[in-house]
Amino acid sequence: MKFLTGSFGTIRGTVPIMERLAVIGLVVFLATGAFGQDACSSSPCTGNDICHIRNSAEGYVCQCTLPNRSGFDCSTPAENQEVFTCYGSDCRTGVFRSNSYPNNYPNRYRALYLIYVPGGNGFTFTFDTPFAIETSKDELYVGAGLIVDFAAIQAGQVNENGDIFFFEGDTVPNSFTVTGTDVIWMYFLTDKNIPQTGFQVRWVVVDNSPPVITGCPSNLVLTATNLNGDTVTWTPPQAVDVNTFTTSSTHTPEQFFSLGTTQVTYTFTDSLFQTSTCSFSVTLSFVDVIAPVVTCPDNLAFDVPFGSPGRRVTYSLPTVTDNSNEFFLVSSTNNPNDLFQVGSTTVTYTYRDGSNNRNPDSDQSGVEDAFTTHLQFLFGTTNHLVNYVGKRANILFEGAAAAFYHLDHMVHFVSHLSRAQSASTRCHGRCS
Repeated sequence: MKFLTGSFGTIRGTVPIMERLAVIGLVVFLATGAFGQDACSSSPCTGNDICHIRNSAEGYVCQCTLPNRSGFDCSTPAENQEVFTCYGSDCRTGVFRSNSYPNNYPNRYRALYLIYVPGGNGFTFTFDTPFAIETSKDELYVGAGLIVDFAAIQAGQVNENGDIFFFEGDTVPNSFTVTGTDVIWMYFLTDKNIPQTGFQVRWVVVDNSPPVITGCPSNLVLTATNLNGDTVTWTPPQAVDVNTFTTSSTHTPEQFFSLGTTQVTYTFTDSLFQTSTCSFSVTLSFVDVIAPVVTCPDNLAFDVPFGSPGRRVTYSLPTVTDNSNEFFLVSSTNNPNDLFQVGSTTVTYTYRDGSNNRNPDSDQSGVEDAFTTHLQFLFGTTNHLVNYVGKRANILFEGAAAAFYHLDHMVHFVSHLSRAQSASTRCHGRCS
């Protein structure tokens, strides 16, 4: 019997014969996906049962493929010879029929219907004409939940609180709605004789809720090395709704953001114009970790008269750029029009930016080398990692914690180390 408008399955089996025996169970699951976005990745359903994400504590629901089973994981026994399923957004509307409708249904028969629709908030049912269920013998129940409530049926607790509805006779019932649930069961049983036409019932999912959003990003606090800003990415939020919906956003991943704080908003609007929004901020701050770029003039060579100690030399100053657009001259070993002695002289200019990043070819390189060599000796290893940032030296040695040193302290240390080495040399000279 295949009368469902969505994805469905029909499974037949055998059960012991009883006096009243036809069961149609309908379970309607409305999932928002707010939970368990990865709940199905562990394959929690057994056999050929199909896993679907569901907004529930478990985070999923199994599409039962064998009779005599019910519940979110198909583990609860259910007395039925056939099971019919319809899971997914295409099951927002559907039709159930008793076996052979509009011809007479079979005697001693039971069936279970299971339906899952993401994002619903209740169901409205409408019966078609003809309608005929043998009074006081054959029974049709509809209730909220994943499992047929046999205890409530046996206790006669039906048509009271809107949780379980009971139908029989040959008068077409009025339409009815089961609200506030994402699961519905229908249970139909027939006895040993006097079959009737049965029923055909249509359902439509109730949507009185806006789309349910999952995965709304937290506020993002990021840094950029560009004064103008940087591109920012994130995982977009998702939403589910029983009806179709549209998505709009003020910004998209991989978009360029300026420095400062920017509000990002996603809006989800369903076909009934119910909306949900997700908002988060992107705060981008400038962090300068790039040293100034210094371009030196080409090497110069001059002749001087024989016997002359040297000559004055003029040259163009280095050109300097920095990503912060701010840099300063720290020191220079020489200046244009200085007197240069005969021979080779290395001219060094040192620049820094506002974050104390300095050009790598500055005159502190010797200090760095001497200090690193000393620390290698101190820690007894040459397996090390050195990173100089501004006036901060971060040195990590194998088997030792990271050591942090300020460049000014390094200069002071190396100057004392050099004087100590010189004194030691003179002492050894005199002693020899």
